[in-house]
Amino acid sequence: MPGQARKKSSTGIYHVMLKGIDDRNPVKAGMARKTDRYPWSSYRQYLEAYNGKNTQLSTDRIMGYFQSKKQFETFIR
Repeated sequence: MPGQARKKSSTGIYHVMLKGIDDRNPVKAGMARKTDRYPWSSYRQYLEAYNGKNTQLSTDRIMGYFQSKKQFETFIR
């Protein structure tokens, strides 16, 4: 069904945007100088997943929208 495909696609993009906002908020609020310095951020675990390490997170959904670790880092920063 065409409507379901569009809904699934827009939901995925929504999750990616939320990921970016969540990781940038502590920096904007002055709680950390860099995203990877904030202790409660999942950002470091995503970088570890890009490096082939196992993480406690399900990273496939978000990582599927980026072709490389560099592209992910650029989006978050």
